[in-house]
Amino acid sequence: MMQNYRFDRFEYRSIERQLRADGRPVAIGPRTLEVLAVLLERHQAVVTARELLDLVWADSDVEESNVQVQVSLLRRALGRDAVVTVPGRGYRMGLPVQEIGPASLDLSPPSIPECAFVSVELGRMLSGELYDARDAGLVAARRRAQRLLANIDACPIDAGQARRSLFEALFGSLGADTEIMPGLRCDYGFNISIGDRSFVDQGCVMHDCNRISIGTETLLACGVRLCTAVRPLDAKQRRSGLESAWPVSIGDGVWIGEGAIVCPGVTIEDNAVVGPGSVVTRDLPANVFAAGNPCRPQRRVDRA
Repeated sequence: MMQNYRFDRFEYRSIERQLRADGRPVAIGPRTLEVLAVLLERHQAVVTARELLDLVWADSDVEESNVQVQVSLLRRALGRDAVVTVPGRGYRMGLPVQEIGPASLDLSPPSIPECAFVSVELGRMLSGELYDARDAGLVAARRRAQRLLANIDACPIDAGQARRSLFEALFGSLGADTEIMPGLRCDYGFNISIGDRSFVDQGCVMHDCNRISIGTETLLACGVRLCTAVRPLDAKQRRSGLESAWPVSIGDGVWIGEGAIVCPGVTIEDNAVVGPGSVVTRDLPANVFAAGNPCRPQRRVDRA
């Protein structure tokens, strides 16, 4: 189980991947934070540069000098003696470290984490403008979401309140008696709101670069994908990292069949039913059965 840590005047919260000093968030880069997390998790041992490279840069082939740079940034944020270099061996924490309990028992993040809240790009993203997805604040927010999802995946399905607490930390809002099956994936989490008594089946994907709103008593079958991200047609803009995002809104009492895809900017009104495998590219009115690629209303359905 992941732990929270306290050292000197600092506290590190594992699930949120957040460093605080005297109760206030400390602004350091996501890679520097990853290095700190490894050193804290192994605070009773020396961590070699090779181990740090393998754990922090697992998806990249980088030079050992990158470790030295991140350690220097850590010392600048925490103090010169916070991280000790052990000649010929590696690095260890230089401050006494105290484990202060399982991270899953200390969940009180805001609906939007501070790392993203201070980002100018976040405002552009939520307003539908072109924004830079490589912005450091947005990268940190996505990493936070992935850490929470990893903890959810590791949490037993029958863990009740512990599992719900993790989803409450991930989502903007989560209604009462809503059930989410294993395998959910999302980008940020805090852009997602789900109403009461809804059901999200296995393997659903919510690309929440903009807001995704799901009403009450709505059912998403296995493998449903809700998409908000819009990439530019211009290849030069795509290479620059620019993209935009349009919100998705799903009403009350909706049923979306297995493997359906809901495209950016779509609204599905109350009590609509979407057939399996459909690709929803336009808004759907209330009380219709719709299916196909592209998805179109086929007939009226009885109102609830």
